[in-house]
Amino acid sequence: SLIPETLEATTLGSLTVGETINVETDIVARHVMRLLEFTKGDAPS
Repeated sequence: SLIPETLEATTLGSLTVGETINVETDIVARHVMRLLEFTKGDAPS
């Protein structure tokens, strides 16, 4: 689910099922790594 603000500010609201999208995995991976570090207690102070 996407919030209305995201649907209005991006082209995601016009996508159809099965349509190809580009996900910036480097940004997503960076956030996932920080979350994993935080859960292990290794997050920088």
